[in-house]
Parts: sequence; C-alpha cells; structure tokens
Amino acid sequence: MSSSTSNEGSHLTVLVKEDEDDANPFADPSLTAASVHDVVPKGASSGERQRPRQEEKPRDPYAPPGNLSGLFGFGGGHVAASFSSHYRLEDETGMLGEGTIDDATLERKARELDKKEAELRVREDAYDEISATLEKRPNWPSCRPVLYHDIRAEVAEENRGMVTAAYITWMLASFGYCLNFLVITLNFTIGGSDIGDWFFACLFAAAGVPISFQTWYRVLYNAGKRRRHTVFTSAQYVRFFTHFVFHLLMVVWMLASIPVVGTMCAGVITTMRIFANADGVWDEFVGFLSFLNVLVWAAVGFSSLYVGGRAMTRFRAGGGPPDVRRGVEFSGALIR
Repeated sequence: MSSSTSNEGSHLTVLVKEDEDDANPFADPSLTAASVHDVVPKGASSGERQRPRQEEKPRDPYAPPGNLSGLFGFGGGHVAASFSSHYRLEDETGMLGEGTIDDATLERKARELDKKEAELRVREDAYDEISATLEKRPNWPSCRPVLYHDIRAEVAEENRGMVTAAYITWMLASFGYCLNFLVITLNFTIGGSDIGDWFFACLFAAAGVPISFQTWYRVLYNAGKRRRHTVFTSAQYVRFFTHFVFHLLMVVWMLASIPVVGTMCAGVITTMRIFANADGVWDEFVGFLSFLNVLVWAAVGFSSLYVGGRAMTRFRAGGGPPDVRRGVEFSGALIR
C-alpha cells in the first residue's frame, strides 16, 4: 500500500492498493454475469468448485409453480399437488379449456335440482299450514269463534281481491238464503205457499249457508293462501270449480223459482204471483220482500261470475291445466 501527499494545494490525494487476495471479484472486467454460477466460497475444495450450470427452460405461464414454500412460508409439496389437481379439474370442466360435460349430464342435474326444489316447496307449504293451525286461534265469527279467518294476514297479496270478492259473494248468498226463508214463511201465512215449500226453504237456509262456506268459499280461501302454485293448489282450484258449478245452478234456481220444482224459492215467478194475488198492504209488503230477494240473488249471480272468472285466470296462470292432465294420467296409470 502506498500514499502520496502534495503540499502545493489543499487537496490531499491518497492512493491505496488492495491486496490481491482481498480483491473484489466483480471488479474484474473478465468476470461476467454468466460466470456467477462458477463462483464458490473461498476455501472450498476443487471438487466443490465445479458446479454445472442449469439450462433455463421457458416457463409455461399457465402452469402452477412446483414449490410454493417460498410463497406461503411452509412446505410446498402438498400445496403444489393440490394446486395442480385443482388446475386439472378446472381444465376438465371447461373453465380453462374445452368442456367435457355433455348435455345429458346437465339435463340430469337440472331434473334432480327441480325435484329437490319441488320437495322443499311441498314441505314449506305443509309446515306453513301446520304452524298456522297450531299458532292461530279462532276469530270467526266474532259472536262465537270457531275458526281462524283473516284475508289480509293469510291470503297472498295477488289473491286478496279474488278472495275478498268471494267472501262478499258468500255473504250475499247467505243473506239471500235467510231472506228467501223469511219471504216463504210470510207467503205461507197469506196462503201463497204450502208446508212443503216452507220446509225446503228452511232446509236451504239451515244447510245452504254452512255448506256453501265449506265447499267453495273455504276451498278458494285456502288456494289463495299459497304464494307458489303447486299441484296441491291446482287440486284445490279443481275442487272449487266442481262445487262452484252447483252454487251457480242454485243461484239460477233461486232466481227463476220454476213452478212445481221451485215454489220454495222467492224468485221472479213467485214475486209475480204475490203481486197478482195481493189483497191489501200486507200482501204488497210480502211482494216487496220477494222482489228484494230477487235483487239479492241477481247480485249474487253477477258476483259469482266475477269470482269464477278471476279464479279461472289464476288457475291458468299458475299452470293448472298441465297439472290436471298429469294427475289424470297418473290416476289412469294406477288403474291399469
């Protein structure tokens, strides 16, 4: 090591010569980046100094790394195997390549999902009905509650108008049955009806009100409670239409009051006879009540047609006809 100092200026120059053993290997111009792999620690044996260079292969950008230990901080053998398996699974399902799932498999999976969804719907509807029966106390009629009846709380919003119209129709029909009994009773007192007419009018009033409530109104009420249209909903609509046809026939019978078979009904013909044979104010009063009964049953008829039309619309919109055909085919298969 040598040094030199100059007194001519304030600038001091120091020249230092490093030992050959401590020289920086990267300062040698002959040493390139390609020969870095040949550099070995100082003091290693001659056998250890010879380390063959590995040829670098082009890396596949979509291939997973062989070892993920440096990335996650733990052994990468298991992780690499899982990653590679997941990669192959995605490639087979068509996420990274061409799909291998055929249409038949997809259709089978879709049918299985539809079947499970239908089963869940049936269970949900059954649970709703059971919970409603157990939790809700009777509130109708208010004078002596025997059952729970609440259109706003139970009926689906899209069916409330239909069910409300059906309830009004049933109330009008109930009033018509009672008014018909009253008119026939008064007509019996003035000699316009016999004991047989009075008996059947009493029977219509006593049985017609509860039977109409249970056979067609309550059935439509239960069908309106379901927010999803199922096979059971279609069956309830079919039951409603079956009983509603008899209700319409009863309305026509009450309005017409055909002689011999309809004298127990205070309809059009009965009203005309009362006014024709009227002899005094009392007879005219009975005739007025009979005319009022005709108006009530006419309102029942028009309201019934409206309810039937709304119910048929809901039945068709929910897929009722196909459900009925499937039910008929299934019943025919069981008979065979």
